[in-house]
Parts: sequence; structure tokens; C-alpha cells
Amino acid sequence: MVNKKSKSTQKTSRFFDNDKQTKRYFPEPWLMALYQKSKATEFEFAVSINRTLANAVIRNRVKRWTREFFRKCEGIDGFKLLLVFKKSEQKLSQLQSKQYFDVCRKIANKIEPK
Repeated sequence: MVNKKSKSTQKTSRFFDNDKQTKRYFPEPWLMALYQKSKATEFEFAVSINRTLANAVIRNRVKRWTREFFRKCEGIDGFKLLLVFKKSEQKLSQLQSKQYFDVCRKIANKIEPK
């Protein structure tokens, strides 16, 4: 198993090497995925959830689900991924793990190199 780490960063603008190569993908109205090909061979990701969207328990649960999904995911090495959660009519507290894993699967299929 490849060791995939979650990158801790204070500013999301410092996560990517070059903003011009960053691509955006909106799998759901409440989620934006920013990704780019990385110079490194490992997969890095970060999660950005504003405090106003959910309480700490929900934010940590979503981060845990993200780590769990992408740790098991194969074939997306050499990418950087930033998941930005946005305000929407659907509350994050109503989000189920199966529904979230389906969204993560969409993202993985989108960024997976062909």
C-alpha cells in the first residue's frame, strides 16, 4: 500500500505549485475539487471546510472520510487535490458516508490519468 498523506496547510493558495495548471471540477453543488499534476510521484490532498458550514465533529468526520477513501484509492499518484466545501442547501450534517464516497469516486475518476 502506498503511503498517502494529507497535507496540512494554512493557506490554500500555497498548496499548488502553479495556479495556471490547476483544474476545477464541481461534482456536487456543495463541493469544488481543484487538482493539478504534481512533480512529485506521491498523491497529496487537502480539505478546506469553513467553520460556518458545520461544527467541529462534522468537519472532522468529513476529513476522516476523505483520508480513508483516498488512502485506499489506486492509480492517482502524482496529483495534488484540494477539496473545498461550499455553502449549499444540503447540510453537511445530513451527508452520509456512502453518498460522500460516491462523490469522491467521481473525483478520482476525473483526475485519474488515462
